[in-house]
Amino acid sequence: MGEFEAAVGEIIEIISPELIVVETMGVAEPDAVIFDLEESLPAIRLDSVIVLADADGMISFPDLGYLTRAQFEAADVILVNKIDLVDEEALEEIEKRLDEVNPGAVMFRTIRCALPTDLLFGFNRPPRTPTQPSPHDHNRSVESFTYSSEQIFDHEKIRSLLEALPEPIYRAKGFVRTTEENLL
Repeated sequence: MGEFEAAVGEIIEIISPELIVVETMGVAEPDAVIFDLEESLPAIRLDSVIVLADADGMISFPDLGYLTRAQFEAADVILVNKIDLVDEEALEEIEKRLDEVNPGAVMFRTIRCALPTDLLFGFNRPPRTPTQPSPHDHNRSVESFTYSSEQIFDHEKIRSLLEALPEPIYRAKGFVRTTEENLL
């Protein structure tokens, strides 16, 4: 049993909660989480898989990619968030694309994910037939690297580098010591 399963098991044993919400971050493979929950923790029942769709991000980065598609395919509920940042025509196109990926998902339009929680829980969905996720498919579309240095970088050169990143790079995180105190 892994750390995740052990932690959930401990929560059940000590607290005996009515509901546990698992937030998996942006790069989690839903099949792996579903498999872990249903195969390794028979004491719990998966109620629903809720996935967030960033409407503004889907306009800026229309290619879903393997991992994003897998998340939408696994969803029971899709929150189409940041609807205040896109027009109605774009929203309809986003919802059409999501419906093509997962016609069975319930979609809600949200701003700052504001939605009554009673709309998210109590689905009482039938158990899935979990399948072991393929280790070969793990995060095909997500790459990362780590770079460490004590060097202080030229502020403008770093800013230019970040502004020139190719479009497929959706997110970059890190701390950079620069010649300026202003944040990038």
